Amino acid sequence: MPRRDVDTGVPCGYGPAQSLVAYAVLLPFLVVVLIVMLQGALYVHARNVVFGAVHEGAEAASGDGATLADGTARAQALLQAGLGQYARDVTIDGVETRDEVVVEAHGSMGVLHLNGQQTALGLPLYARARAVRETPP
Repeated sequence: MPRRDVDTGVPCGYGPAQSLVAYAVLLPFLVVVLIVMLQGALYVHARNVVFGAVHEGAEAASGDGATLADGTARAQALLQAGLGQYARDVTIDGVETRDEVVVEAHGSMGVLHLNGQQTALGLPLYARARAVRETPP
């Protein structure tokens, strides 16, 4: 039974166990919000790593005397450094012409990597970078 104001008799405040019940109801919601925020931060990090790796790979492949294999190897090394074991879920492809090099990465990042296990649901990771080939003067 809720407490009542002594003068007016109107119920006021919480009863002895109401705050505990409110906390028990609210806690699962707060945990879910925290996990979603953490997953969002991990996704943004992974996306930035993929963008950076593809850009650096295209730049490495466009250098004078460099090959497309040099660029894709550079991009793969940066992915491995930035994403660790989760880099295996992202593939690097490249196309070169006489004037430019294009390096692409595509894959997905599994949701909720807990103890190395990931769910079937994944967030897409895609990036593409173009670089004009350097020519000697």
